[in-house]
Amino acid sequence: MPFRRIAVFSLFVVSLAATASADTVRVVVDRALVWTRPGGVSIVMNQLLKDQTAEVVRRVGDWYEIVAPPGSGGGDRPTGFIAASQVVLESGDSSARRSAAAPQRSPAAVRSTRPRRSPLVLDLDAAFRLGADDLTRSFTAFTDIFAEAGSIATNYGNRSGLAFDVRLAQPLARSFGVGVGLDYYFRNHDAAVDARVPHPFFFNQLRTGTFETAALRAREAAVDISGVWMPAIGPLTIVVFGGPTVFHISQTVVTDVVLDERYPYDTVTITGVETGERKSTLFGYHAGGDVNYFFTPKIGVGGGVRYSHATIAFDNDRAVTTEGTAGGVSFMGGLRFRF
Repeated sequence: MPFRRIAVFSLFVVSLAATASADTVRVVVDRALVWTRPGGVSIVMNQLLKDQTAEVVRRVGDWYEIVAPPGSGGGDRPTGFIAASQVVLESGDSSARRSAAAPQRSPAAVRSTRPRRSPLVLDLDAAFRLGADDLTRSFTAFTDIFAEAGSIATNYGNRSGLAFDVRLAQPLARSFGVGVGLDYYFRNHDAAVDARVPHPFFFNQLRTGTFETAALRAREAAVDISGVWMPAIGPLTIVVFGGPTVFHISQTVVTDVVLDERYPYDTVTITGVETGERKSTLFGYHAGGDVNYFFTPKIGVGGGVRYSHATIAFDNDRAVTTEGTAGGVSFMGGLRFRF
């Protein structure tokens, strides 16, 4: 029996020496029980009140093995077990902390192991568009006035002008992603009218009249759905995109002319025009490229070029021949943002 007590006392001394520089735990509940074993058949040895501390020997699952407080029961046991949920670990860098680090990671560490979402990129651009083919409209006219048909043809120009562009791109896998863009073009420009007017006395002797209108209003909004490739090289990001485009266009058009003609009616003069608005929704495509430079992780500048195209045909415009294209080549530049 004396030998057993000497052995227990030696174990107690060794435990104290091992924990001299060990961690401690502090109780965070009103009362925490100290048990003889970490689960199973166990006996309460003692209790610790809130803010009391004890030295840690090691971490065992959801328990800490601690140096038993003075006066503890449990026979000659020098250590006991306390639930980890009832305490916080404090100070020291012993093996107890190292063993605790594996089962209990901080929220920040847990978040850091989750895959990071690639940043959403927003482009805000001003642009200048170079329109392609001229927009022209022609139709039969004057049949309600003369016994012979004439015609009115109008050229509205090639739809070059200022535009604004907003574009979002979201990488999904590696450097590939999807994007959506809104391009808004506007222009007020005069139009050239060329009329062929029948003669009141003679057949097949059409008289020519020309006229230049005041500025006519043209608007165009385009929504792009894009596949995007956007590799990054340091602060530079190269963006290549393309896909379908939905255009909504409106144009003030010439619907009739006001004539001034006098005897012997061999010539005719156009003194004015009547106008109306025509609209349409068109389906086309777009493609483009962009180079961005980010001077901070979230803000940068960029510029690029975009080409879009659709064939124009106005709604509710019967018996009218329309030729022209929506879109064109746009040169863009502006700010870039990452979210």
